[in-house]
Formats: sequence, C-alpha cells, structure tokens
Amino acid sequence: MCKNSVGQTVQKTTSVAVKAAATPPAKPAFSADKTTVQSGGNVLFSWSSPGASSCVLNPGNYTANGSTGSKLVRNLTRTTTFSLVCSNNAGNATANPVTITVTQTPPPPADPIITSFKAVPTAITSGATSTLSWTASNVVAGGCSLTPSPLSSTSASGQWVTPRLTVSTSYTLTCKNAANKLTSKSLSVIVANQPAPPPPAPQPPTTPPSESGTNDDAIVTSSGGGTPVNNSQVNDSSRGGLVTLDPTNVTDSEKVAHIVKVEYYSGETLIQTVTKPPFALNTDIMEPGEYTITERVYYDDGSESELTQTITIEAKEDQAAAMLKLAGIILGTSAAVLGVVSGIGFLTRRFWLPTVRPHIAWLNEFLNKREMAASFNHNLGSTTPYAPPADGFHNSNGPQPPGSNWHL
Repeated sequence: MCKNSVGQTVQKTTSVAVKAAATPPAKPAFSADKTTVQSGGNVLFSWSSPGASSCVLNPGNYTANGSTGSKLVRNLTRTTTFSLVCSNNAGNATANPVTITVTQTPPPPADPIITSFKAVPTAITSGATSTLSWTASNVVAGGCSLTPSPLSSTSASGQWVTPRLTVSTSYTLTCKNAANKLTSKSLSVIVANQPAPPPPAPQPPTTPPSESGTNDDAIVTSSGGGTPVNNSQVNDSSRGGLVTLDPTNVTDSEKVAHIVKVEYYSGETLIQTVTKPPFALNTDIMEPGEYTITERVYYDDGSESELTQTITIEAKEDQAAAMLKLAGIILGTSAAVLGVVSGIGFLTRRFWLPTVRPHIAWLNEFLNKREMAASFNHNLGSTTPYAPPADGFHNSNGPQPPGSNWHL
C-alpha cells in the first residue's frame, strides 16, 4: 500500500506459490532372480525406485524410463558385478550392487531372498488403497505368492494395488527357489488407526500343471486351452505370437479364474486389452523393435498388479519377401517350359525337316507339270490368258503361278 502527501492511498495484491523442494529418488531396491549361474546362463534383474524418472543398469549402459523395470541379461560367461543408478531432475540414487557368480558346472540352488517388501502408504483412511511392491532373488519364475490376494503365484518382482480396504490387513509374501525352499516376509496396512491382525501363514506359490510346462520354460501353455505363449522372463525376444511378462497369468488356473482383464502399455500408450484367456500380448500387431511393456492385471476383487519389462520384437518374413520367392518359382518354371519348347524346335529342324523335304520337292514337280498341262490345253481352244484355279494350292505367299516352287 502506498500513500501520497494528502493522505490518499493505493494498494495491489499478488500471490507467491511456494513449491516443495524437489528431492532425489529413493534408493533403488535392486535384485536378480538368481545370483549364481552356469556359464552361458541368463539373469533377470529387477528394480524399483519411487520418484525416479529413469534408471541405468551397468555394465551395458542399459537405460529404462520410469521408477520400476526389469532387464534380462543373456549369456553370462564370467562373474560380474552389476550396478544401478536411478535419477530424476533433482538428483540420483545408487542401489547396492549385485554380483552374479558364474560357474562352469551347474550350481546348487541358492537360498531364496526377499530383498524388498513394502506398502505405500502403510496407513490409509477407510475405503482407500495401498500399493504393495516387492523384489526377490534366487527365485524360480512365478515363484512368489501374496496372501491374502488373487496372486496365488506371481513373479519375483512386481507390485499390487490392494482393493479398497475398510479394515486393517496384514499380508505375507512367500517365495521359493528351484529346490522348493521357502522364505517369507509380512507387512500390514493400517486402516483408520485400527490394530493390525496377525500376518497370515506362508502359502507356497501354485505349481502349474505338467501340461502347461514350468514357469522357467521359454514357452508355456495356457492351463485351459493349451495355447503356446512366449515367456519373456526366459526369452525376452519374440518373432510374433503371444507373449507374457508373468507366466503365472497363463499357467496358474487358480489365478486366471480371478483375472477380469489385462492391459498392455508401451510406455504410457495402451496397445492392447485382453479380456479372456490366454492373458497374453499379441505381438503380431506390433512393428519390429524394442519396447518397454507394462502388463497391468485387473482382478475380480478390485485389486490390480503391474509388471514392467523390456522386450524385443524381431522382424518376420513379410508378404513381399514371400511374393518374391513365388515370383522366382514362376520364372524358374517358365524358363523350364521355354527350354522344352526350344528343344522341340531344334529337334524339328534337325530330324523332321530333312525327312519331309524330298517329298515336298516331288510335290512341287508334280504340281508344276499339272499347271503346265492345264495351260497347254487351255491355250489350244481359247485366246483368254490362263489363270490358276480359284481353289488352287497356296503357300505362305498366296496362290502360286505355274512353275513356282513350294517351300517349308
């Protein structure tokens, strides 16, 4: 406010927005599905760093957008320590490194380890939801379960949004290794300051039926229809067909019975919604290239789970290439037919013509004599010039006068 010498005043107001200071992302939870492999083996790395906009995995300088993700590293031949750095516009955070030991003989399965299991937020109002996330190591594909939830089996890394809660609820995550050894962790989500109930007992993840294949197979089949589906946790590249990020969405009939739909996103773009089994991405609708795919599953209790992984769609033989092949076959066949025709022409000139030429010469001589006699007889009784008969013999040049020769 301002005032002049006679006491008049004037004022203006303005507002200043005060933004909270940006903070770096949380320290990443970083894990591998196994920490010991035989030479040539593959390892699936997973991570979560709330608040991060991107993460970089080394060695390899692999960059992924978002706060969560996973990457399949192939063909490890020597013991290697991997690092992960996640960042946003306020800074970065470094995860504890993970060392993968490479052996020349099949190693015994290492004990399963749950490296992270948390709820955000841990306390909510009645009717709200919380997001549970986890990472585990030395776990078979689809080797974890979450109780209580529709996730009778799930991947070693993932997240699940609870249904709307009206009472405090405790959850137990259970994971197993290849030797079926179990480990578990529990947490509680507090609703409206209600006391938390005791955690549920650990429940081993559901094992798929034998006809579906194990969740560690590169190809699994749906528990109901036997449809083959590529398992991206074992092979993250596809040349078309169906792909799943979490094989238990295909093999676990108990879990499948609770799935309402599955949405697939490339980055933030929805590319496909699947509403019936097999719950898998149809990569035939996608162009070749590398994609960061998010698989978001909706269950009949109102909960959701989510998994993100980078996959590669390889080029297929297209129709143009197939048509070129067909054209080559047609041209080859045409050339063969022309060769046969040329051969017939050669045989005709070489063998048939020499045989018939003497007879044609005799015929020419006979016709010439016939024409000469007709001319002579005509001239005896008429002064009209002779003309060959209208129905006379013809060669390729038209009617022939007397004395002409026929040619072939």
